[in-house]
Amino acid sequence: VGKSFLVDVLDGVSKIMNAGQQLRMALYGVAAINIDGTSMHALMDIPIEFNKSNQQKIKPWNEDKLRNFKRLYDLDRISVIVVDEISTVKPFVLGYLNARLQEACCSDKPFGGKAIIMLGDFDQLPPAGGCTIPEVAMQIEREKYFKCGGLRRLAFGKKEYEITSVVSQGVEQFTRATLINLTEQHRSEDQEHTELLNRMRAGDSIGPEDLKNYKILCKEDKDFEFATKLTPGNREKHEFNKIQ
Repeated sequence: VGKSFLVDVLDGVSKIMNAGQQLRMALYGVAAINIDGTSMHALMDIPIEFNKSNQQKIKPWNEDKLRNFKRLYDLDRISVIVVDEISTVKPFVLGYLNARLQEACCSDKPFGGKAIIMLGDFDQLPPAGGCTIPEVAMQIEREKYFKCGGLRRLAFGKKEYEITSVVSQGVEQFTRATLINLTEQHRSEDQEHTELLNRMRAGDSIGPEDLKNYKILCKEDKDFEFATKLTPGNREKHEFNKIQ
């Protein structure tokens, strides 16, 4: 529905209220660029390797990276932190983000006392080689309900992943969030096109009859430059933007 549009609106509101600056980040660089943000791993010194040691106990900040982070951002002036494409973020990464902000802000409040807005769609791209935050959250709830004992593991495809302390911390912070469904279309001015998007969002099946109002555009078509795009991800969207 135009998440980048919403991010810009939030930034404008912060400036009007003189509430401070907005910190934007995403797991992957291409998603971060789309909202004029930065890579979460690089900025927050979060390990990239998917292994047990990085998820069992929070590793301390690299001192140089912590100093650089504080130099780039006035933590007292940050009004909100936006995390885009949350569906790609593994639970242990969210646990690290919480710990990193607590240390940087010298506060034991969730995320160092900073407001966090997580944007994304869990029906889209999942984490690479891991489970989504809701999947792990439901596994933890299942264990509580059935009072499972012993080693806590989550199956993902043919692999199993242990639910470590850092993973649990990330899930705990996520379950405190309030869900707000974004359903208003800010990009499309075509009512029939908007109705089709709403049907797709609701999970309805579409067929050839739904595409009767569409045509294939080429570079020579004068309408191509401003045509609305439907793409499976940000990478494809950037490719089309470049061509247009």
